[in-house]
Amino acid sequence: MNAAAAQVRVLPAAAAPASLLRWFPSLRDAAWLMPVLFLFLKLKGAGFLLGDGDTGWHLRTGEWILQNGRVPSADLFSFTRPGEPWFAWEWLWDLCFGWLHLNFGMGAVQVTSLALICATIYLVYRESARLSGNYFLAFGAAFLTAAGSTIHWLARPHVFTLLFTAVSVILLNRASEGRLRLLAWLPLLTVVWVNFHGGFFVLWTLLLAHLAAAGLNAFLDRRPLLKSVEPWALALAGCVAASFVNPYGWRLHRHIFGYLSDSYHREKIQEFLSISFHNPAAYYFAAMLLLGGMTVLWALERRRFADALILMGWGWLALYAARNIPIFLICAAPLVALAVRERLERLAASESRLAAPVRALFEAHREFSLLEAPVRVVWLPALALSALALLLAAPASSGPLRNQYDPKSYPENALPAVRSLGPEVRLFADDEWGDFLLYRLWPERRVFIDGRSDFYGEKLGEDMGLVLQARHDWADILARYQIGAALLRAESPLASVLKLHAGWRLLHDDGVALLFLSVSPATRGPAAAETVNAVSHPEKSTTR
Repeated sequence: MNAAAAQVRVLPAAAAPASLLRWFPSLRDAAWLMPVLFLFLKLKGAGFLLGDGDTGWHLRTGEWILQNGRVPSADLFSFTRPGEPWFAWEWLWDLCFGWLHLNFGMGAVQVTSLALICATIYLVYRESARLSGNYFLAFGAAFLTAAGSTIHWLARPHVFTLLFTAVSVILLNRASEGRLRLLAWLPLLTVVWVNFHGGFFVLWTLLLAHLAAAGLNAFLDRRPLLKSVEPWALALAGCVAASFVNPYGWRLHRHIFGYLSDSYHREKIQEFLSISFHNPAAYYFAAMLLLGGMTVLWALERRRFADALILMGWGWLALYAARNIPIFLICAAPLVALAVRERLERLAASESRLAAPVRALFEAHREFSLLEAPVRVVWLPALALSALALLLAAPASSGPLRNQYDPKSYPENALPAVRSLGPEVRLFADDEWGDFLLYRLWPERRVFIDGRSDFYGEKLGEDMGLVLQARHDWADILARYQIGAALLRAESPLASVLKLHAGWRLLHDDGVALLFLSVSPATRGPAAAETVNAVSHPEKSTTR
């Protein structure tokens, strides 16, 4: 009885430190907050997430869906292709974030996008720790993933593809370990994925790798082929079928395939081009690529053919197009952590001079894992993101907490002059600034072009490029589209030409954006005509 009572008295004392430990910060919290630290210590703060104008038209699309109760099927935004069939293939992001923007402002869009990125890096860390059994290596792998993927940290629908890729990697790794029932979740994931972003086919490539690996291992082991590949084949078929659950059905697949196979887009759109290795983020990508190459050899030695195929396939795709780098990093991180741990274990058991420090590292990890292993309450990331949400909710936040487009990169200060033209004047601007104009002036003003490159196609994109470069036929192109005004970047070649052209008047110049108005009556409305009549000399017509 006394012994039992003693045990009862000891248990609470032993449990107390563990219960307190749950509230202590850990590497899990650091992994959660890693993108936040990157954003505010190495990048430009919250405004970095608004480094692409596409966010603007996505939000306006979402607000249109909320107002009309349906997904658009025709163009809403341009005067060059009004009413033409349009695939709003990321409509669910538009809807959710349009609602956030409508009710809580741009700051809510930014902090929610950041939270999704944080969740992605956290999942990479957790899966790397689970596979490798080493928190230090897992944190290093998550660090490389975060640092290398910063090139695509934007408040846009693709952040869901990053998150869903991490979820897919976790489910597929567990399924390959024998928990095949988890594959049943993948078609459900696809239904959500296909309506958030067009990157749902990433899951198909991962399943194909596992399917091929299952077949190859069955062949080498002389096991029944069909029985080995059946779970993977059924999962792949289920995901393909689930991808048709979208507002456009099979036509969406045809549209995406046509877009991705178009050489014009692959050669002209920056994120479809290979990364410049002068970009600081490329250093981390290169490190993971090197480690990934070594991991391929490790995987082949152990007949982990799916891992080898995924690393080789997505490694090549990441070199081919910068937009694929985050996908490669997410897929590679857990495998690299596992391969490095095994290599270090061999080194620790060897007679090498490095064996002693490696053994010391493992010993330090063993002691650290006693603190890291218990389940934690993730209060610190929740507190940090909540505080950030409150700070970004303030109107007209600036500096690192800027919750609007940067006026040094976008024509914010030119908007009063643009409004003075009247909506009947057709305004030329590049696709990036077209996105911004839609965000700030739609529905009063439509645009020449915006970031929906899949909708506008090669011809309009080429015309935009020829005009911006002030090629010999720029005036003919503008006349063909009945352009009455042009909003240009200060460094644009066309801006230099229009300053000297008798047929155009400079209305606004703030050092970032220049607004020109054609003197031709055929391209002006009443409001613009009054503006031209009031302007006698270009140098007197500018506003700064």
